[in-house]
Amino acid sequence: MNKCIAKCVAGVAAFGVLAVLNVACAGGATFVVTVQSAADWTVDGQADPTLQLVRGETYVFDLQNVGAQHPFFIKSVNTNGTGNAFSDGVTNNGAFGNTDISFTVPMNAPSTLFYNCSTHSAMAGQLTIVDPVKLPLFKNGYEGL
Repeated sequence: MNKCIAKCVAGVAAFGVLAVLNVACAGGATFVVTVQSAADWTVDGQADPTLQLVRGETYVFDLQNVGAQHPFFIKSVNTNGTGNAFSDGVTNNGAFGNTDISFTVPMNAPSTLFYNCSTHSAMAGQLTIVDPVKLPLFKNGYEGL
């Protein structure tokens, strides 16, 4: 389940239907990143998943025990090496160890980015970048966001 959708479901239980879209879908997510092998990243328990990120939101990639031979990069091109690093909104790109990489997705970010190990080309995944969604809650034209 998409983490934003999970927040919305939790919002229904906690705040009732009228408040769900007002507060529960706001904010990014934290992804736990580990190394499965030289062939895969493990992100929240899945091997190299495609992640959907929303422009304007902040996401944290929580690196856990990532060896120095596996620097984690957010990139504009799906390739290993250190070139094509996407640095706009990214803090700590190319990190390893037990640390965080923070990514505030720019409003003008391309629709597709990638996460890569700079050493192993098989350790890669896609970041699908989407616009924020504003959903009206009321039929009378008042917006609930």
